Amino acid sequence: MTSTFFYDDEMLLLKQDNDVSEGMLLQQQDNVQPISVDTTHLWSTDQIFETIDDLKQWAKNVGKDNGYAIVTGRSDYSRKGGNMYIVLRCSKHGVYIPYKDPKSFKYNSTRSQKCNCPFKLKGRPTEGDRNWWLKVLEGVHNHEPARSLVGYSYAGRLTEEEKVQVDSMNNNWVPPRHMLATLKENNPGNLSTITQVYNRIKKVKELDRGPLTEMQYLLKKLAEANYVHFERHEEDSGVIMELFWAHPNAIKLFNTFPHVVIMDCTYKTKKFQIPLLEMVGLTSTGLTYSIAFCYMTRERTPDYVWALECMKSLLADPARLPGVIVTDRELDLLSAVRNIFPEATHLLCLFHINKNVEAKCKLWVDTTYFKALVMQKWNEVVYAETATQFEEE
Repeated sequence: MTSTFFYDDEMLLLKQDNDVSEGMLLQQQDNVQPISVDTTHLWSTDQIFETIDDLKQWAKNVGKDNGYAIVTGRSDYSRKGGNMYIVLRCSKHGVYIPYKDPKSFKYNSTRSQKCNCPFKLKGRPTEGDRNWWLKVLEGVHNHEPARSLVGYSYAGRLTEEEKVQVDSMNNNWVPPRHMLATLKENNPGNLSTITQVYNRIKKVKELDRGPLTEMQYLLKKLAEANYVHFERHEEDSGVIMELFWAHPNAIKLFNTFPHVVIMDCTYKTKKFQIPLLEMVGLTSTGLTYSIAFCYMTRERTPDYVWALECMKSLLADPARLPGVIVTDRELDLLSAVRNIFPEATHLLCLFHINKNVEAKCKLWVDTTYFKALVMQKWNEVVYAETATQFEEE
């Protein structure tokens, strides 16, 4: 243990507790009986492999069949560094060194499968460097074989053919869960998880984006698809604060059916956790359609005013403005609606009202039966057809 100076009594006590805990852990590790599983016979073979890829695939398949994940330790495929060779190790080879946070004086607790497994294979080319043969340098594992290699990152890596399949399905908007199901259907021995599929999709997006930032790439895609979009920049830095976009077909529908507009913000569904204002219209047949979307960094009245002005600019006839606007009880949004559409009738969203009534109902009613009864009576009040019936209910 390295000595560290602390100027606080609590930090000193914390340091002492960590020393005691680490000492107890080392004592427990000393009392554990070492495990030794000899698997030399599994990889002992006189087989000659045509290529180094065939050698690696054979060794990994043997490990997969017996509960061990085999990875490439180091290799040299050229004569520049000496003789050509490849070293294969167990995925639990080595010891994980945790990162120590200098601010908290503590090691970040991260689980690792590494246990310094001594298993080691070595492949070398035959005379003439045409084929490859495999030799077992150390066939002992210091851990039991895994019942299943599902969850092992090395064992679940996608092959080149599987990467091509994921790329093709991603271009056709196939959901990731269906991608994984297709991979396992085509290859029953596939050990990939949904994480490998998501990582591949992310890699493809990064390659497609190239040197562009995410915002630059988004603006490029909007321009290529002929979207109508507006940006609002910060005065000092020029950073985009709000981004508004609408599809050309949505603009046509909005000019045909501009009478009813429903607006609400979504949360916690994006990478940067910023509000997304969604504007929805209503057709004459009662179907809904998306008018436009707007990313906003803040939910303040000026931000809503800018978004509503952008939506208003989509209308070819300034006289045909929305007559009914439905929102939740967002006070800044209500203020913006009164400024931009003063003659429109504003309605509160019934879904949000019912959610609030149900939440209050739980505070006063205990049983499920009475809660359902109260909500039934409340719906009779809401859906009353006449003023007299409303008063009666």
